Amino acid sequence: MNVGHSKPAYAYRPGEDRLESSPVERDLGFLDDRVEPEPAACPGSQKGQPYTEVHQTQHCQLGEGRQCPPGAASPGALGAGWVPEYEKDIELLESIQSRAAEMVKDLEGNAVLYPGICIKKHHNVNSVPKGTALSFTIFNRSVMLDRAENLLHDHYGGKDYWNTRRSMVFAKHLRVAGDEFRNKHLQSTDEADRTHYNEDWTQMKVKMGTALGGPYLGVHLRRKDFIWGHREDVPSLHGAAKKIHSLLKTHKLDRVFIATDAVEDEIELLKKLVPEMVRFEPTWEELELYKDGGMAVIDQWICAHARYFIGTSVSTFSFRIHEEREILGFDPKTTYNRFCGEKEKNCEQPTHWKIVY
Repeated sequence: MNVGHSKPAYAYRPGEDRLESSPVERDLGFLDDRVEPEPAACPGSQKGQPYTEVHQTQHCQLGEGRQCPPGAASPGALGAGWVPEYEKDIELLESIQSRAAEMVKDLEGNAVLYPGICIKKHHNVNSVPKGTALSFTIFNRSVMLDRAENLLHDHYGGKDYWNTRRSMVFAKHLRVAGDEFRNKHLQSTDEADRTHYNEDWTQMKVKMGTALGGPYLGVHLRRKDFIWGHREDVPSLHGAAKKIHSLLKTHKLDRVFIATDAVEDEIELLKKLVPEMVRFEPTWEELELYKDGGMAVIDQWICAHARYFIGTSVSTFSFRIHEEREILGFDPKTTYNRFCGEKEKNCEQPTHWKIVY
Protein backbone atom coordinates (compact mmCIF):
# COMPACT_ATOMS: atom_id res chain seq x y z
CA MET A 1 0.00 0.00 0.00
CA ASN A 2 1.68 3.19 -1.19
CA VAL A 3 0.71 6.23 0.79
CA GLY A 4 2.56 8.56 -1.58
CA HIS A 5 5.66 9.95 0.10
CA SER A 6 5.73 13.69 -0.64
CA LYS A 7 3.41 13.11 -3.61
CA PRO A 8 0.10 14.85 -2.82
CA ALA A 9 -1.50 13.80 -6.08
CA TYR A 10 -1.24 10.15 -4.99
CA ALA A 11 -2.90 10.63 -1.60
CA TYR A 12 -5.78 8.32 -0.72
CA ARG A 13 -9.24 9.85 -0.71
CA PRO A 14 -12.09 8.10 1.10
CA GLY A 15 -15.04 9.56 -0.84
CA GLU A 16 -14.60 13.29 -1.28
CA ASP A 17 -13.06 13.77 2.17
CA ARG A 18 -9.41 13.71 3.04
CA LEU A 19 -8.04 12.80 6.42
CA GLU A 20 -6.83 15.76 8.43
CA SER A 21 -3.04 15.66 8.58
CA SER A 22 -0.92 16.63 11.53
CA PRO A 23 2.50 18.31 11.01
CA VAL A 24 4.20 15.16 12.33
CA GLU A 25 2.38 12.98 9.81
CA ARG A 26 3.44 15.31 7.04
CA ASP A 27 7.06 15.01 8.13
CA LEU A 28 6.74 11.23 8.02
CA GLY A 29 5.43 11.35 4.47
CA PHE A 30 1.96 9.95 5.28
CA LEU A 31 -0.14 12.87 4.11
CA ASP A 32 0.80 16.29 2.78
CA ASP A 33 -1.81 19.02 2.73
CA ARG A 34 0.59 21.84 1.97
CA VAL A 35 -0.11 21.47 -1.75
CA GLU A 36 -3.69 20.57 -2.60
CA PRO A 37 -4.04 18.71 -5.92
CA GLU A 38 -6.93 19.11 -8.27
CA PRO A 39 -9.91 17.00 -7.14
CA ALA A 40 -9.68 13.59 -8.76
CA ALA A 41 -13.01 11.91 -9.38
CA CYS A 42 -12.82 8.15 -9.54
CA PRO A 43 -14.48 6.69 -12.65
CA GLY A 44 -15.86 3.95 -10.42
CA SER A 45 -17.81 6.39 -8.23
CA GLN A 46 -21.19 8.03 -8.84
CA LYS A 47 -19.46 10.46 -11.21
CA GLY A 48 -18.11 7.92 -13.67
CA GLN A 49 -17.88 4.36 -14.88
CA PRO A 50 -15.86 1.44 -13.53
CA TYR A 51 -12.20 1.61 -14.56
CA THR A 52 -10.13 -1.13 -12.95
CA GLU A 53 -9.85 -3.62 -10.13
CA VAL A 54 -7.21 -3.83 -7.47
CA HIS A 55 -6.42 -7.00 -5.56
CA GLN A 56 -4.95 -6.81 -2.12
CA THR A 57 -1.67 -8.53 -1.40
CA GLN A 58 -1.85 -12.17 -0.39
CA HIS A 59 -0.98 -12.63 3.27
CA CYS A 60 1.11 -15.51 4.46
CA GLN A 61 0.28 -16.92 7.88
CA LEU A 62 3.39 -18.21 9.55
CA GLY A 63 3.24 -21.41 11.51
CA GLU A 64 5.82 -23.48 13.29
CA GLY A 65 8.42 -24.77 10.84
CA ARG A 66 7.02 -22.73 7.92
CA GLN A 67 8.41 -19.86 5.88
CA CYS A 68 6.52 -17.41 3.73
CA PRO A 69 7.24 -17.78 0.03
CA PRO A 70 9.31 -14.82 -1.16
CA GLY A 71 6.99 -11.97 -2.07
CA ALA A 72 4.18 -12.91 0.31
CA ALA A 73 3.29 -10.25 2.84
CA SER A 74 3.27 -11.07 6.51
CA PRO A 75 0.21 -10.03 8.57
CA GLY A 76 0.42 -6.36 9.48
CA ALA A 77 2.48 -5.43 6.43
CA LEU A 78 -0.06 -2.78 5.46
CA GLY A 79 2.27 0.08 6.31
CA ALA A 80 5.29 -1.13 4.38
CA GLY A 81 5.49 2.17 2.52
CA TRP A 82 5.94 4.29 5.61
CA VAL A 83 9.44 5.36 6.41
CA PRO A 84 10.49 6.26 9.97
CA GLU A 85 13.86 7.93 10.15
CA TYR A 86 14.02 7.56 13.92
CA GLU A 87 12.87 4.74 16.17
CA LYS A 88 10.91 7.16 18.37
CA ASP A 89 8.39 7.44 15.50
CA ILE A 90 7.36 3.79 15.80
CA GLU A 91 4.33 4.31 18.07
CA LEU A 92 3.09 7.20 15.96
CA LEU A 93 3.46 5.17 12.78
CA GLU A 94 1.49 2.29 14.27
CA SER A 95 -1.26 4.76 15.16
CA ILE A 96 -1.26 6.09 11.60
CA GLN A 97 -1.37 2.52 10.31
CA SER A 98 -4.54 1.93 12.32
CA ARG A 99 -6.12 4.99 10.74
CA ALA A 100 -5.15 3.80 7.27
CA ALA A 101 -6.81 0.45 7.93
CA GLU A 102 -10.05 2.30 8.58
CA MET A 103 -9.65 4.11 5.26
CA VAL A 104 -9.55 0.84 3.34
CA LYS A 105 -13.16 0.14 4.33
CA ASP A 106 -14.28 3.11 2.22
CA LEU A 107 -11.98 2.63 -0.76
CA GLU A 108 -14.28 0.85 -3.23
CA GLY A 109 -15.44 3.13 -6.02
CA ASN A 110 -13.74 6.21 -4.59
CA ALA A 111 -10.01 5.80 -4.02
CA VAL A 112 -7.53 7.45 -6.36
CA LEU A 113 -4.39 5.29 -6.31
CA TYR A 114 -2.52 7.01 -9.13
CA PRO A 115 -3.72 9.56 -11.68
CA GLY A 116 -6.24 7.77 -13.87
CA ILE A 117 -6.30 4.55 -11.80
CA CYS A 118 -9.12 3.96 -9.36
CA ILE A 119 -10.65 1.05 -7.49
CA LYS A 120 -13.91 -0.48 -8.65
CA LYS A 121 -13.60 -3.48 -6.33
CA HIS A 122 -10.88 -4.97 -4.23
CA HIS A 123 -10.43 -8.64 -3.42
CA ASN A 124 -8.22 -10.42 -0.96
CA VAL A 125 -6.36 -13.05 -3.00
CA ASN A 126 -6.79 -15.55 -0.16
CA SER A 127 -10.57 -15.46 -0.59
CA VAL A 128 -10.58 -15.80 -4.38
CA PRO A 129 -10.85 -19.32 -5.83
CA LYS A 130 -7.81 -20.51 -7.75
CA GLY A 131 -7.73 -19.12 -11.28
CA THR A 132 -10.46 -16.55 -10.62
CA ALA A 133 -8.08 -13.59 -10.54
CA LEU A 134 -7.00 -14.27 -14.10
CA SER A 135 -10.57 -14.59 -15.35
CA PHE A 136 -11.35 -11.01 -14.26
CA THR A 137 -9.75 -9.73 -17.47
CA ILE A 138 -12.74 -11.12 -19.38
CA PHE A 139 -15.29 -8.98 -17.55
CA ASN A 140 -13.37 -5.78 -16.77
CA ARG A 141 -11.39 -3.30 -18.79
CA SER A 142 -8.25 -3.95 -16.77
CA VAL A 143 -6.97 -5.63 -13.64
CA MET A 144 -4.22 -4.35 -11.39
CA LEU A 145 -2.44 -6.83 -9.15
CA ASP A 146 -0.47 -5.33 -6.29
CA ARG A 147 1.98 -8.24 -6.44
CA ALA A 148 1.52 -10.38 -9.52
CA GLU A 149 3.86 -13.08 -8.22
CA ASN A 150 1.17 -14.00 -5.68
CA LEU A 151 -0.63 -15.85 -8.48
CA LEU A 152 2.32 -18.24 -8.59
CA HIS A 153 2.55 -19.01 -4.88
CA ASP A 154 0.60 -22.25 -5.20
CA HIS A 155 3.33 -23.39 -7.61
CA TYR A 156 6.28 -21.71 -5.91
CA GLY A 157 9.58 -23.36 -6.76
CA GLY A 158 8.10 -25.53 -9.52
CA LYS A 159 8.70 -25.50 -13.26
CA ASP A 160 5.84 -23.09 -14.01
CA TYR A 161 7.15 -20.63 -11.44
CA TRP A 162 10.72 -20.75 -12.72
CA ASN A 163 9.67 -20.51 -16.38
CA THR A 164 7.71 -17.39 -15.51
CA ARG A 165 10.51 -15.93 -13.40
CA ARG A 166 13.20 -16.67 -16.01
CA SER A 167 11.13 -14.89 -18.66
CA MET A 168 11.01 -11.73 -16.52
CA VAL A 169 14.41 -10.42 -17.59
CA PHE A 170 15.76 -7.02 -16.60
CA ALA A 171 15.72 -4.35 -19.31
CA LYS A 172 18.91 -4.48 -21.38
CA HIS A 173 19.90 -0.82 -20.90
CA LEU A 174 19.77 -1.31 -17.11
CA ARG A 175 21.88 -4.47 -17.32
CA VAL A 176 24.39 -2.63 -19.48
CA ALA A 177 24.60 0.21 -16.93
CA GLY A 178 25.23 -2.34 -14.17
CA ASP A 179 27.84 -4.18 -16.24
CA GLU A 180 29.71 -0.95 -17.00
CA PHE A 181 29.77 -0.08 -13.31
CA ARG A 182 31.04 -3.56 -12.42
CA ASN A 183 33.82 -3.30 -14.95
CA LYS A 184 34.89 0.22 -13.97
CA HIS A 185 34.62 0.09 -10.17
CA LEU A 186 34.72 -3.60 -9.22
CA GLN A 187 36.98 -5.20 -11.83
CA SER A 188 34.13 -7.52 -12.72
CA THR A 189 33.32 -8.85 -16.20
CA ASP A 190 31.19 -11.75 -17.40
CA GLU A 191 34.24 -13.49 -18.87
CA ALA A 192 36.31 -13.35 -15.69
CA ASP A 193 33.30 -14.01 -13.43
CA ARG A 194 31.94 -16.91 -15.51
CA THR A 195 28.51 -15.26 -15.65
CA HIS A 196 27.81 -15.38 -19.37
CA TYR A 197 24.30 -14.22 -20.23
CA ASN A 198 22.03 -15.35 -23.07
CA GLU A 199 19.53 -12.77 -24.33
CA ASP A 200 17.14 -15.63 -25.13
CA TRP A 201 15.88 -16.62 -21.69
CA THR A 202 14.71 -20.01 -22.95
CA GLN A 203 18.36 -20.86 -23.70
CA MET A 204 19.65 -19.55 -20.36
CA LYS A 205 20.26 -22.89 -18.66
CA VAL A 206 23.37 -22.96 -16.50
CA LYS A 207 24.72 -25.73 -14.31
CA MET A 208 24.64 -24.89 -10.61
CA GLY A 209 28.01 -23.83 -9.23
CA THR A 210 29.60 -22.81 -12.53
CA ALA A 211 29.41 -19.05 -11.86
CA LEU A 212 32.32 -17.54 -9.93
CA GLY A 213 31.25 -13.93 -9.50
CA GLY A 214 33.21 -10.70 -9.34
CA PRO A 215 35.93 -10.01 -6.73
CA TYR A 216 33.61 -8.22 -4.35
CA LEU A 217 31.02 -8.86 -1.65
CA GLY A 218 27.40 -8.05 -2.54
CA VAL A 219 25.19 -6.67 0.23
CA HIS A 220 21.55 -5.69 0.43
CA LEU A 221 20.96 -3.81 3.66
CA ARG A 222 17.30 -2.87 4.10
CA ARG A 223 16.57 0.01 6.47
CA LYS A 224 13.73 2.55 6.76
CA ASP A 225 10.42 0.75 7.54
CA PHE A 226 12.26 -2.52 8.25
CA ILE A 227 13.86 -0.91 11.31
CA TRP A 228 10.51 -1.04 13.07
CA GLY A 229 8.55 -3.54 10.97
CA HIS A 230 11.21 -6.28 11.33
CA ARG A 231 13.20 -4.95 14.23
CA GLU A 232 13.99 -8.41 15.63
CA ASP A 233 15.96 -9.63 12.60
CA VAL A 234 17.47 -6.43 11.21
CA PRO A 235 20.96 -5.57 12.49
CA SER A 236 22.19 -2.18 13.63
CA LEU A 237 24.62 -0.44 11.30
CA HIS A 238 27.49 -1.40 13.61
CA GLY A 239 26.27 -5.01 13.62
CA ALA A 240 26.02 -5.03 9.83
CA ALA A 241 29.50 -3.53 9.49
CA LYS A 242 30.95 -6.20 11.78
CA LYS A 243 29.40 -8.96 9.65
CA ILE A 244 30.61 -7.34 6.42
CA HIS A 245 34.21 -7.18 7.68
CA SER A 246 34.00 -10.82 8.73
CA LEU A 247 32.81 -11.90 5.27
CA LEU A 248 35.45 -9.81 3.50
CA LYS A 249 38.13 -11.55 5.54
CA THR A 250 36.65 -15.04 5.08
CA HIS A 251 36.36 -14.73 1.29
CA LYS A 252 39.56 -12.70 0.86
CA LEU A 253 37.82 -9.75 -0.77
CA ASP A 254 38.69 -6.09 -0.43
CA ARG A 255 35.55 -4.43 -1.80
CA VAL A 256 31.88 -4.53 -0.95
CA PHE A 257 28.99 -3.27 -3.06
CA ILE A 258 26.11 -2.16 -0.85
CA ALA A 259 22.54 -1.69 -2.06
CA THR A 260 20.56 0.08 0.65
CA ASP A 261 17.66 2.45 1.21
CA ALA A 262 19.39 3.98 4.24
CA VAL A 263 18.93 7.70 4.85
CA GLU A 264 21.82 10.09 4.24
CA ASP A 265 23.06 10.15 7.84
CA GLU A 266 23.20 6.35 7.85
CA ILE A 267 25.05 6.32 4.53
CA GLU A 268 27.70 8.62 5.97
CA LEU A 269 28.07 6.40 9.03
CA LEU A 270 28.36 3.30 6.81
CA LYS A 271 31.15 4.93 4.83
CA LYS A 272 33.09 5.45 8.06
CA LEU A 273 32.38 1.94 9.36
CA VAL A 274 33.03 0.23 6.02
CA PRO A 275 35.62 2.22 4.03
CA GLU A 276 35.68 -0.62 1.46
CA MET A 277 32.10 0.28 0.56
CA VAL A 278 31.13 0.98 -3.08
CA ARG A 279 27.70 2.20 -4.20
CA PHE A 280 26.03 3.07 -7.49
CA GLU A 281 25.44 6.79 -7.06
CA PRO A 282 23.76 8.21 -10.18
CA THR A 283 24.14 11.65 -11.64
CA TRP A 284 20.98 13.75 -11.94
CA GLU A 285 20.83 12.82 -15.61
CA GLU A 286 21.05 9.10 -14.82
CA LEU A 287 18.41 9.37 -12.11
CA GLU A 288 16.08 11.14 -14.52
CA LEU A 289 16.72 8.44 -17.13
CA TYR A 290 16.52 5.33 -14.92
CA LYS A 291 14.04 6.53 -12.26
CA ASP A 292 13.87 4.84 -8.86
CA GLY A 293 12.73 1.52 -10.31
CA GLY A 294 15.62 1.39 -12.75
CA MET A 295 18.07 2.25 -9.97
CA ALA A 296 16.76 -0.70 -7.96
CA VAL A 297 17.28 -3.04 -10.93
CA ILE A 298 20.87 -1.84 -11.40
CA ASP A 299 21.60 -2.44 -7.70
CA GLN A 300 20.08 -5.92 -7.92
CA TRP A 301 22.03 -6.76 -11.07
CA ILE A 302 25.34 -5.75 -9.48
CA CYS A 303 24.58 -7.72 -6.30
CA ALA A 304 23.63 -10.73 -8.42
CA HIS A 305 27.16 -10.86 -9.87
CA ALA A 306 29.08 -10.70 -6.57
CA ARG A 307 31.39 -13.50 -5.42
CA TYR A 308 29.25 -13.80 -2.29
CA PHE A 309 25.90 -12.22 -1.43
CA ILE A 310 24.19 -11.46 1.88
CA GLY A 311 20.74 -9.88 2.06
CA THR A 312 18.01 -8.83 4.46
CA SER A 313 15.50 -11.16 6.08
CA VAL A 314 12.09 -11.46 4.32
CA SER A 315 12.96 -8.69 1.84
CA THR A 316 11.54 -9.20 -1.67
CA PHE A 317 14.46 -7.14 -2.98
CA SER A 318 16.85 -9.77 -1.61
CA PHE A 319 14.61 -12.60 -2.87
CA ARG A 320 14.86 -11.30 -6.44
CA ILE A 321 18.67 -11.25 -6.14
CA HIS A 322 18.56 -14.87 -4.90
CA GLU A 323 16.58 -15.86 -7.99
CA GLU A 324 18.84 -13.95 -10.37
CA ARG A 325 21.92 -15.65 -8.91
CA GLU A 326 20.17 -19.02 -9.17
CA ILE A 327 19.54 -18.33 -12.86
CA LEU A 328 23.19 -17.30 -13.37
CA GLY A 329 24.43 -20.57 -11.85
CA PHE A 330 25.94 -19.59 -8.49
CA ASP A 331 26.61 -22.04 -5.67
CA PRO A 332 23.64 -21.72 -3.27
CA LYS A 333 26.06 -21.30 -0.34
CA THR A 334 27.16 -17.99 -1.84
CA THR A 335 23.59 -16.79 -2.37
CA TYR A 336 21.09 -17.72 0.33
CA ASN A 337 22.47 -15.70 3.23
CA ARG A 338 21.05 -12.94 5.38
CA PHE A 339 21.99 -10.59 8.19
CA CYS A 340 20.87 -11.53 11.69
CA GLY A 341 19.44 -9.29 14.35
CA GLU A 342 21.74 -8.77 17.32
CA LYS A 343 19.16 -10.23 19.72
CA GLU A 344 17.92 -12.93 17.36
CA LYS A 345 18.23 -16.33 19.02
CA ASN A 346 17.56 -18.51 15.99
CA CYS A 347 18.92 -16.84 12.85
CA GLU A 348 17.39 -19.08 10.19
CA GLN A 349 18.93 -18.55 6.76
CA PRO A 350 16.84 -18.24 3.57
CA THR A 351 15.51 -21.41 1.96
CA HIS A 352 17.22 -22.58 -1.23
CA TRP A 353 14.60 -22.66 -3.97
CA LYS A 354 16.37 -24.74 -6.60
CA ILE A 355 15.78 -23.75 -10.20
CA VAL A 356 13.72 -26.18 -12.31
CA TYR A 357 13.91 -26.29 -16.10
